[in-house]
Amino acid sequence: MTPNRDGANVLLRSDLLHDVGSSLQLLNPRSRRRLLLLVAANMSTSLLDLVGVALVGALSVMLVTFIQPTDTADATGFPMNLIARLGIPNTPIGLFYLGLAAGLFLLLKSILGAYLSRRTLLFLARRQAEVAQTLSIRLFRQPLSLIEKRTSQETIYALLNGVNAAIVGLLGAGALALAELALLIVLGIALLILNFWVTVAAAVFFSLLALFMHLVLGSWASRTGALLGKTNYGLMQSIQEASSSFREITVSGRMDAHTSRMGTPISVWSRTQAVTQYISQVPKYVYETSLLIGALALGAFEFSRQSPQEAVVTVSVFLAAGSRIMPSMLRLQNCLVAIRSSAGQAEPTYSLYRSLEVPRADTPDPSRVQSADPSVPLVPTVTLRSVSARYPDTDTPALEDIDLDLSEGSTLAVVGPTGAGKSTLADVVLGILPIEHGEVTIGGRPPLEAIAVWPGSISYVPQHVSLISGSVRENVAIGIPPEQIDDDLVWESLASVQLEDFLRSEREGLDTEVGERGVRLSGGQRQRLGLARALYSQPRLLVLDEATSALDAETEAAIARTLADLHGRVTTIVIAHRLTTIRHADLVVYIDGGHILARGDFASVRNQVTRFDESARILGL
Repeated sequence: MTPNRDGANVLLRSDLLHDVGSSLQLLNPRSRRRLLLLVAANMSTSLLDLVGVALVGALSVMLVTFIQPTDTADATGFPMNLIARLGIPNTPIGLFYLGLAAGLFLLLKSILGAYLSRRTLLFLARRQAEVAQTLSIRLFRQPLSLIEKRTSQETIYALLNGVNAAIVGLLGAGALALAELALLIVLGIALLILNFWVTVAAAVFFSLLALFMHLVLGSWASRTGALLGKTNYGLMQSIQEASSSFREITVSGRMDAHTSRMGTPISVWSRTQAVTQYISQVPKYVYETSLLIGALALGAFEFSRQSPQEAVVTVSVFLAAGSRIMPSMLRLQNCLVAIRSSAGQAEPTYSLYRSLEVPRADTPDPSRVQSADPSVPLVPTVTLRSVSARYPDTDTPALEDIDLDLSEGSTLAVVGPTGAGKSTLADVVLGILPIEHGEVTIGGRPPLEAIAVWPGSISYVPQHVSLISGSVRENVAIGIPPEQIDDDLVWESLASVQLEDFLRSEREGLDTEVGERGVRLSGGQRQRLGLARALYSQPRLLVLDEATSALDAETEAAIARTLADLHGRVTTIVIAHRLTTIRHADLVVYIDGGHILARGDFASVRNQVTRFDESARILGL
């Protein structure tokens, strides 16, 4: 499910618990427990606010009685009882110590709250990294067909921006919201004890105000969050397209037209960012205004029904509490808005997580992998028995009832028209595409299990080699830590594909930077580098999918000689249109429509398939 299709669902969803639950599912049980402890610790700091506000109430009573001595024990109730219990003298020094204590409790709460909030967000940042890595591992262990359901931009967004929104954005805001809610509850109970009806009236007023803003701002935040995510990966896609198609777009004279198309999305993205910031500021102005109006109304009401001393105490306590409650309500409102906005931005991540909940049916059995002896080399025999495979969302099988036996050290050539199922056969042999029924084994084990037991013993070279932005050394020994790379093996692999002399004489050797996607090399050089990568691990099974199609005749002949040298030691599967590379294969199979129509040596298949014979005649074979 892509973000585009899910956008409408995000806008209709209003259940905050559902949003928080979706993010919590991304964490493991231990992380959820630790997060709960941090939240509980942060919530408990509200008790410090309660003590501080109570001391402020007591201080206001002492100030009133100090300025105008009177018997206020019955009028002020709880504050005077607190003073009596504390045994504080009604003197200037008593006022000083009481004010100092109130300030220290309120300051300690702020310091502890800030510290625990920082700890919580840093904890979530570490969990974000773990979740992103876990999802990446699970994703790239899936069949290629599932990975290709999403564009690369959608995948990148889901693993980076989406995970950030789900963990740090949403759960961080949720943790802070619970701490603020605890403060409101604790202070609310204290105010109920002090003045029940005034507190009820204030609670109803501010609750209705908060509910109204949540409904209005929450819906607004959801829309902007979803739009922000959509424009974000849309812009990423446009920039990558312009970069990868630079030559074609430039030569066609359409670069300005292509880049101008990004103007509107950039404007939308910028405006959405500004709106998101504005939404977070709206509650501040609303609550500030409400607090001022509420304080004036409370003062007028209390002075009309109580003595000035009692009115001053009530108003001062409510203002002291309000000075803590209003910022807390503001932060709570911002947290709720952030949750709604983050939920919209995190939807691609939730969708990705749901799609990865069901593990692959052909995942290697850990017990079999652990019990195997990797020191015993792979015997590179390949067997397919009644194999059928189908790509998702298609009715027609890509392969049907395929039977093959490939002995150790032999060469299999797979030929046929475009779309016949040749590359699909390679994907099935390598375990990249799960089979619908039948059996595939390499050295007597399922493909993924063989890869797990003998890493590096199976190599693959695609038609279009994908290079990383780094040095030649890093590209040949891709995935191996730099300190473990064997430079001698790298040079040996490069020599096999006719790149050694070029890199030594005209470039910086193994330190030569290839650029993004290998732009600093020619197409043929990129392909040869891909072949060198496959040979670096000294494989026992080598699969080449049109791997020599971009090479010149001289280099192709040199590669053919390299493959001939491997004959008898390395089992090779070659998928090729250029028939000159497969003339001497031990077994040639002709595939069309997912079926093997002919098999045998090169001459035998020519006799069986007229179309294949015509292609060979055109090439002068």
